[in-house]
Amino acid sequence: MKVLLSCILIFSFLAPLQAEKKNWYYGTGLDGDKREFFGTTDMHSRFLSTPPRGKTYWETKLSKVDSQLEYTINKLKNAQPGPERNTLIDDRYKHINNKARCLIYLNKIDEALDILLKLEKAWSGESVVAENIATCYDLKKDYNNAVKWIEISTNRNQMAKYSNLWVYKKIVIARKEFEKDKNYFVENSVTGLKMSQDKELKALDLSKIENFQKRWSLAGSAKHIREQLKTQLQLRSEGKDPVLAHLMEELACIYAVNEVAEVSLPIFKLAQKYGHPEEELITNRINQIESIIAANSRSMSYSRSILEKLSKTTWVLYSFIGFFLLLLLYVWYTGKKRSVES
Repeated sequence: MKVLLSCILIFSFLAPLQAEKKNWYYGTGLDGDKREFFGTTDMHSRFLSTPPRGKTYWETKLSKVDSQLEYTINKLKNAQPGPERNTLIDDRYKHINNKARCLIYLNKIDEALDILLKLEKAWSGESVVAENIATCYDLKKDYNNAVKWIEISTNRNQMAKYSNLWVYKKIVIARKEFEKDKNYFVENSVTGLKMSQDKELKALDLSKIENFQKRWSLAGSAKHIREQLKTQLQLRSEGKDPVLAHLMEELACIYAVNEVAEVSLPIFKLAQKYGHPEEELITNRINQIESIIAANSRSMSYSRSILEKLSKTTWVLYSFIGFFLLLLLYVWYTGKKRSVES
């Protein structure tokens, strides 16, 4: 029993240590110092490792949606007026919207737009329908109507300030301006972030309180850009795309400033692959990042282990487990001692 309790005690201490260690790495800050960050480079750029779904996937998805739509319509024929019928009507509209979305991914834009415009008249006020209409106009290069419907979708969405619709609007506007002027990105960026125009990226000076607020703001922007990029790469999976390439560079800049250089590097290279319009700038970015990573011998090594620092939460957990097991050991020992004495 004593040996068993000792093993449990040792395991209970080591398990949280390993949990603490997992996914914590040393990276390289823009100032060259090693810095802890959570997550592998892949965790911060999952759209890189997730290839766009192919035609077969969307055809299968469309077939399932058609079956669900047919089932709902048949059930609706026999439904009596009341809450159940209202639910079935909503379900029918949702399936129609999902069908249009599948058609968009199958590049049947005109067919999808026709369905969505009819749906908008019958089921008006839905943010997701407006967003899908905007996507159709965007892919048809009717950017004015695309912006209009993105704004409609935003106004209908009570949680719009937490969504990535603002990034989508910026993408469409950038496409419109880039078509008119191929030098648009010399003085402009997709999202309006000015850091991507600097010749050399610099670390945020965290001795200034306003930079703490900027870090939180940039982190939110990165999340929305990442979400929108994943969607855009599904919609536009072939060929060069200077607008998306520039957006990738902006995301990489945020990662470099907010996270570590290691996280930003694959995004810079993806921007290069997608035909970033300023080849010299993106090359300088990659060279800057690679040089500071090369100077950090601890780059991408685990930063948290038994001999290194633990979070406050882990120490509290350790204290609780240790106290409980020592108490258990004490009760067992005193009980055994009494039984021997008796």
